[in-house]
Amino acid sequence: MTGYMTEQEFYRYVENGGKVDATDPMPEAYKREVARIMSFQALAEIVGTLLSAEWVPKAPSVIRKMMYTAKAQDEMGHAHILIRQCEDIGVTREQIIEEYLAGKRKLLNIFHYGFDRYEEMVVGMLMQNTGAIVQFQSLVKGSYLPYIRALRKIMKEESFHYNLAVDMVEYVTKNGTNEQRQIIQEAIDTWYPRMLAYFGPPEKGEPPVDALRWRIKCDTNDDVREAWLEKIVPLISSLGYTIHDPLLKKDERTGRWSYTEPDWEEVRRVINDGGPRSAYWKEKIRKCYEETRWVRDVVSRYSAGQAAAVGA
Repeated sequence: MTGYMTEQEFYRYVENGGKVDATDPMPEAYKREVARIMSFQALAEIVGTLLSAEWVPKAPSVIRKMMYTAKAQDEMGHAHILIRQCEDIGVTREQIIEEYLAGKRKLLNIFHYGFDRYEEMVVGMLMQNTGAIVQFQSLVKGSYLPYIRALRKIMKEESFHYNLAVDMVEYVTKNGTNEQRQIIQEAIDTWYPRMLAYFGPPEKGEPPVDALRWRIKCDTNDDVREAWLEKIVPLISSLGYTIHDPLLKKDERTGRWSYTEPDWEEVRRVINDGGPRSAYWKEKIRKCYEETRWVRDVVSRYSAGQAAAVGA
């Protein structure tokens, strides 16, 4: 992107496939929408870290503990990458965390739950990582270059998380008991409708939201959900399990899937009022944030001192 553009010219530019860098002039509305989407994902990565990290001490072998440790480190690294991009356009990490703790920032439905059994965890990771891959494959086609660069790095690590999840399900299926295999099937039944809702409510027939018009997002919720079904349905079958959805069927003529719609009222309730683990995750983040306040205070005093020295 080069040269000065009017706001109208800018929006035509991105709508027609143009790319925007952090140093380019951009309308405040576009900047806010980019920051909203990146900070939303950053917060999800932070809570996603907690979902992985709590299984490190519970993992059945040293090798698995190392794998979960690596995954948790990756997730927090993803959050850091995204937060840095947010800071470049005026949204601080403190703002993201404090607004979440104050209830001003919401999490997607799946981050309001946890895993009660190891077997459920391996299924949840499989479902979530598959969802993340198709979501990032869509977002990486967007208009904001720093976000695209961040996603390219994140996607490489997400492929490791995906293959780890597949390996975990295969291992338990092959070496576990009948009871464990039954728990895996029950976990699929539990997490499948949650993941259908993860991509957001249907947008078909609705006027495109700003993120779509400005190509910060490139596909509707419905299209990304379709991509997930295209990936997860044959994968679950290949692993020897079944998705118990009586309406799940692919129309060979249109290539689209039919499925049982999630209970969107329940989804909204979970997002707005919390689910089984919402308060638990929030309290862990609150405690960590308070325990590290001294670091932020030191950095703040150092920065103030440096600024005073420059002005002297």
